[in-house]
Amino acid sequence: MKSVEITTAQNVTIVYTVAPVVERVLAYVLDLTFCGLAGLLLQIILVSLFPTYNSIMNMLVFIPFYFLYHLFMEVFTDGQSFGKRIMKIKVLKLNGEKPGFFDSLVRWVFRLPDILFSSGLFAILMASSTTAGQRLGDFLADTVLIKVVDSNRPDVKQLLEMNARNKSYEPTYPQAKQLTETDVLLIKETIDRFHAIRNASTEEAVVLLARKVEDMLNIKGPKNRIEFLQSIIKDYVFLTR
Repeated sequence: MKSVEITTAQNVTIVYTVAPVVERVLAYVLDLTFCGLAGLLLQIILVSLFPTYNSIMNMLVFIPFYFLYHLFMEVFTDGQSFGKRIMKIKVLKLNGEKPGFFDSLVRWVFRLPDILFSSGLFAILMASSTTAGQRLGDFLADTVLIKVVDSNRPDVKQLLEMNARNKSYEPTYPQAKQLTETDVLLIKETIDRFHAIRNASTEEAVVLLARKVEDMLNIKGPKNRIEFLQSIIKDYVFLTR
């Protein structure tokens, strides 16, 4: 499988698995199916509400829904359409951030040459031949489709519940409370990726992130960087719950 290295704003490099072409195609088929079923349901509702509803009116409703579907789904659902969520793939910026509205708009506009005008062949050829599996829209938006390694990635609420019952816990690094929720989630994701894909890149990511945390909190951690980062997470959860 292809992989891509993404350097975050914290100057930490994380290796992601690029979404395989076959899974992207399946996600597209699932989205087509969803749009078809949603359009049929919408048509049934409108026909029951408006007896004069006809095929022309149906096209005026369904066509905008179909064409705007991917844009709005990726903007409002963290870079995932219905099909992408099922296939556990998502759109991500090459700097590690979520795609913004303009990024999603660029990807959406270039669906025309990438997918619609070529029946998807151009997108498949580009995704298959480029190192990061990018179609034209991805190149211009500076995005990539990645596999979601941990579909149950903890949110803030889950993190705060991790040590809820351990009232006798004594934090090792009280400075951990200076971190933000985003920082802690990044630490957790980096550790998870290290355990899922153990190679030189993920090991380096752990080392760099540990150094970054040490600099941010003005502390010195042990040589075992994984244990250090895990302690930081536990201390943060205990101190901020």
